[in-house]
Amino acid sequence: MKKLLSMAAIKVVVLSLAVVVLSVNIYSVTRINDINKSFSNRQNEATWFVFQLVKEYANFLMVSHAKTIDYDELWLAYDITWSRFDILINSTESSNFIRSANFKPYFTSEFEKFKSLESSIKLVSTGQLPKESLQKKVDICYTTLVEFINEKFRLQSPVIEENTSMVGKFVVVHQISSAFLVLIMLMTGIIFYLDFSIKRKLHSTDFITGFRNRVSLMQFVKNSYPTNGNFDLYFVRIRNLNEINQKYGLEYGDLVVSSAAKSLTAKVPESTISFRSSGSQFLFFIPEHLYTSDEIQEKFNDVLKDYISAGNLELMIDAVVRHKKNISSKDMMELLTTMQS
Repeated sequence: MKKLLSMAAIKVVVLSLAVVVLSVNIYSVTRINDINKSFSNRQNEATWFVFQLVKEYANFLMVSHAKTIDYDELWLAYDITWSRFDILINSTESSNFIRSANFKPYFTSEFEKFKSLESSIKLVSTGQLPKESLQKKVDICYTTLVEFINEKFRLQSPVIEENTSMVGKFVVVHQISSAFLVLIMLMTGIIFYLDFSIKRKLHSTDFITGFRNRVSLMQFVKNSYPTNGNFDLYFVRIRNLNEINQKYGLEYGDLVVSSAAKSLTAKVPESTISFRSSGSQFLFFIPEHLYTSDEIQEKFNDVLKDYISAGNLELMIDAVVRHKKNISSKDMMELLTTMQS
């Protein structure tokens, strides 16, 4: 019973650990997916806005480098590029990524440089400034922006590094929790196997004496009894057990059975197969070559004719010992029926 209780406690602990580890495992996978999804969405949105900015900026550059500048087209390209800067820096979709990557100061600075081109366009359109001067300024601003995007926006983004580091940590947690989960599954398998073995043993064992019980006896005779009948069978019956139960109580009767079984076990070799076939009856299968039949019977009689300890009492029992040898497996069941009648 104590083994069952301890095994039940171990089961609860292992299952609790499994729930905790599985929860950690699920949480780490969920967090990895959330980080990747969130980061990918923000990065994709910001990348799209940057692409649109570069596209419109390139168009503005081409219009400004025309042999004959179409100022209506130039102002339109300027306004569109201006709006792309504004969306990239201030829109909710991209500003979070730009800000977290610490790119906002740079794009804000580039936006201010771009806005300064407005006065140059006006001066060129009125003939107060040569168009080459405007073209040079546009070239410098555009080239600087494109170089920054190519070199830093994708390769050295602090956000990318931060999220990569975070994902890496959760991956490690996931790997460790997965290893623990596999270990716990193995432990669970071992525990259930041990539990099954203990229950099977209890099912075939008498808990008072520790001997095999009647169920195990029937299985032994049917499946494991040797065909050559090389066992001597000793049958011990406590004839006054019912009287002891009635006079002193069932608890003392169990103590008598337990003490008698312990004393008898001390007189037989380790290779003996012992059974408690009923409440007051024991069977001992002893290899026939180890002792003479009279020797074992005398040892049993010496034990049973003496007082048996039952708690704080010393009780005299009335027991009988019978012996059979060279019994075939075919006759074994019939003999058991006869001896227990």
